Amino acid sequence: MPRRLTKRAGEVEVSNFGYTGMLGPLNWQNIEAANTMCNTGSNQSPINVDDTVSMATEAPAIDIANVEAAEFENLGSTLETIVNGTTTVGGVEFSLAQYHLHTPSEHRINEEYFPLEMHMVHEAADGSGAIVVLAVLFQLTEDGSTTELLSNTIQHIDEVNTPGTLTETGALNFEPLVSHLTTTPLLNYTGSLTTPPCTEGITFLITQHPMPINVATYNSIKSVIKFNSRFTQNSLGEANLLDQTVLNNQAAPEEAVAAEEAVAAEEAPANDHAPVKFRYSPRAIAENAPVRRQEEEDDAEDDEAADDEADDSSDDDDDEGEGEEGEDSDSDSDSDDENEVSRINVIVVETKV
Repeated sequence: MPRRLTKRAGEVEVSNFGYTGMLGPLNWQNIEAANTMCNTGSNQSPINVDDTVSMATEAPAIDIANVEAAEFENLGSTLETIVNGTTTVGGVEFSLAQYHLHTPSEHRINEEYFPLEMHMVHEAADGSGAIVVLAVLFQLTEDGSTTELLSNTIQHIDEVNTPGTLTETGALNFEPLVSHLTTTPLLNYTGSLTTPPCTEGITFLITQHPMPINVATYNSIKSVIKFNSRFTQNSLGEANLLDQTVLNNQAAPEEAVAAEEAVAAEEAPANDHAPVKFRYSPRAIAENAPVRRQEEEDDAEDDEAADDEADDSSDDDDDEGEGEEGEDSDSDSDSDDENEVSRINVIVVETKV
């Protein structure tokens, strides 16, 4: 049975996972061996709920007694309320163990996320281990209207600012929530726990229409939880993006690119007429810049010396002077050729087939 489902009166077990850094969703599989499904499962939650997700064919039968107070605790990863109740889905009775909060919402409806999502976690009463989660979405209101159940749940939230602390809620009236769950359309799919160990086979019933929450209540919850939403997973049945084989392929991108280029070179047909593209290597150009500057200065000195020699030639020896000038010109040309060779040394030639 997944952890955190059974009631633990007076006991607060702080979560060993989080939502950022090394404790975040990208590394859950490495925190404990039991979390393997977090990176290998192919039916993980949460998801973007679109038109491919079916509607529940019948409303659940929900029975949750109103209480004067309930245990309210800070697990580090969420705020959780311990309550009892039953929900019957498809003729099977499930026992309510707790409800907890996620901000922002983990599920999206046609790519739209919501400020808050409540998960009411149930376990099959027959001991089979089947789990049903009623996911209730909440939307901020402009007129200040709110869901009283939430306001009373966090009545003493200042007493649970620190993970591992607990207090009591105010009086909880579940009737408006139950009415909403039994009258609004529910989106139904089978996914996984959205927290480690990411167990699959979990039935989700998600409210298509959100319940109201005012800004003050939302800010109070957010100030303690901060952020605790797992990123949206792949479409149901598709490979998990965190699968280790995928990570291995991404671990050394330079080697992977080099291997692909080698294969492409072997498979590419010979083409003597392929266009040639010259691509300057910035590093090579930078390293050879001082050498090129010195060569240019030497060229300038050679040109100046050649001009002086040409001016000193007598007019009677025009032909001879012209010959000498031609030789100087050839010398300059040779020097230019050498410089051009030096420049070409810092050019990478790519043949595009």
